[in-house]
Amino acid sequence: MNKFDATEREARLQAAAEQAERNDLPVGDAELDAYRLVIRAVREAAMPGLPEDFARRVSVRISPTADQASFEDGIVTLLLLGMALGGGGYFLPRFWPLLASLPLRLPTMNLPAVSWHWIVAAGLAISLAWLIDRFWHEHHGAMPA
Repeated sequence: MNKFDATEREARLQAAAEQAERNDLPVGDAELDAYRLVIRAVREAAMPGLPEDFARRVSVRISPTADQASFEDGIVTLLLLGMALGGGGYFLPRFWPLLASLPLRLPTMNLPAVSWHWIVAAGLAISLAWLIDRFWHEHHGAMPA
C-alpha cells in the first residue's frame, strides 16, 4: 500500500465516522470507533473564553503596525519629493529659454557649457540619501535594509 492509498483510506474512515456519528449508529468497527471518539471529543470540547482585556491587548499589538505605515508614508513622500526636485533640476535648464519667452518677466539665464542639470540632480539625490539615512538612524538606530 502506498502513501496515497493510505491517505485515501484514512479519509474514507473519517467520512464514515462522521456519518456514523451524525446518524447515531452503534459502535462496532475498532478503526471507525477511534475516529468517532475524536469527533465526539472535538464536538463536545468547551470553547475557550476570551480574557477581559483582549481588546486592549490586541490594540497594543496593532499600534506598532500603524507606526510603520506612517514611516513608510514618510519615506515615499521624501522619495517623490526628491524625484520631483531632481527632475526639475534636470529639465529646468533645458526649458528655461521656453519659460523666458513667456510673458512672465523671468530673467534670462546664460549657463556655461557645464552640465548644471546633472550637477543639480546629483546634489539633490545625495541630499535625499543623506536625509533618509539621518531619519533612519533617529527612528531605528541601524542601517536601512
